[in-house]
Amino acid sequence: MKKGKIALIIAAALIIGGAGGYFLSGKLSGRHGEMKMEAKHASPEKTAQGEKGAAEKPSKTLYTCPMHPFIITEEPGACPICGMTLVPVKGGGEEKAEEENAIKISPVVKQNMGIRTGVVEEKPLVRLVRTYGRVTYDEKKISVVNTKVMGWIEKLYVNETGQFVKKGDPLLEIYSPGLVATEREYLIALEHREEVQGSPYREVVESAEKLLQAARERLLLWDIGEDEIAKLEKTRRVEKTLTITSPATGFVIAKNAFEGTHVKKGAELFRVADLSTLWVEGDVYEFELPWVRVGQDVDVTLDYIPGRTFHGKISYIYPYLEGKTRTARVRVEVENEGNVLKPDMYAHLTIHADLKKTSLVVPTEAVLRTGVRNIVFIEKGEGEFIPREVTLGVDLGDGLVEVASGLERGEKIVLSGQFMLDSESSIREAIRKMRSSGQESGAESTGHQGHAH
Repeated sequence: MKKGKIALIIAAALIIGGAGGYFLSGKLSGRHGEMKMEAKHASPEKTAQGEKGAAEKPSKTLYTCPMHPFIITEEPGACPICGMTLVPVKGGGEEKAEEENAIKISPVVKQNMGIRTGVVEEKPLVRLVRTYGRVTYDEKKISVVNTKVMGWIEKLYVNETGQFVKKGDPLLEIYSPGLVATEREYLIALEHREEVQGSPYREVVESAEKLLQAARERLLLWDIGEDEIAKLEKTRRVEKTLTITSPATGFVIAKNAFEGTHVKKGAELFRVADLSTLWVEGDVYEFELPWVRVGQDVDVTLDYIPGRTFHGKISYIYPYLEGKTRTARVRVEVENEGNVLKPDMYAHLTIHADLKKTSLVVPTEAVLRTGVRNIVFIEKGEGEFIPREVTLGVDLGDGLVEVASGLERGEKIVLSGQFMLDSESSIREAIRKMRSSGQESGAESTGHQGHAH
């Protein structure tokens, strides 16, 4: 019995559901047909009135979080992130494209946001290339002391590295048997010329003169000076040793001479460096090479002399790169007043690369870089600020950047606090898009209602 009752109840439900569906289908179909007929016979005036009503419909109030401005809703309530009460945001009317995101704030808010402003300037472009370098010797001012005779060192006048010497100061005395023999030959040739000076035979006099000249040239080739030859002619006494003097004023940076040692021809005995001028060799990265030229001014600073700057110019750019560091070496000549600079010191270089043109520049901090666009906020006065997209040029490296387009000379721009302005501007843009979307959907709905009878 129970199973029979259940079956009857299910059958009755199916019959009632089918009848209801048929009834609703007929009603909806009839209503849809009426809407079609109404749309077909509706007057243009009626349609225009519906669209106008949708356009004049007041916009909804939107709400946002003071701490999280990207939270925007159509209903009041609490922020889902921090729980703060949402506040209403007032939307503006239709404005020009640039003014749609304009922001107007009071002087108090401006001060609280820490907004600082500056002016767009036009100036010659000078890019600052900063790098590091090392102080080294001026190769043109290094003198090598050697001997052209073989012998033994009898005496040293300079016996330590780093000693300061002047040009002409004695460095050492060397005994050379070959040099002693040559000096004796010169004295013999000198006496022979004097003996035949009054000879009636011209050939004899000329022959004696040639012998004397040959002996003299041999002494000169062995670096025997004119003064020493004159002394030899005057004293008529052969010196056992040869005194070698310094060829330049400077410091002894290398010493290979020791008393009693045997030296060969051409052996390097001393190396003397004039430190009045030094080189600073800096490493410039590959991407910065297009800005670097010979003759550009360079400022050199060192950590051990804070506050002092040495000035020089680029004298040479090496024609190759260092494979590991991808840098090119530049040579800067610097005057070493007071011998303050020491070779092998590390130095900081600032190269003033003159780009030979004038353009608009702004502080780097004034530019908001989104990765896609570069934005600068313009102050229009009376607390009004407008974001503007700009095209950047060369980064000058001293806190300034070139502006290729988007700004004009003399315009006031925001230097700090623009992140808060950018946040407010983003809110305004989001609200404008939401209102526009809402108005479009409202107009579509009103149009459908206007077609109904």
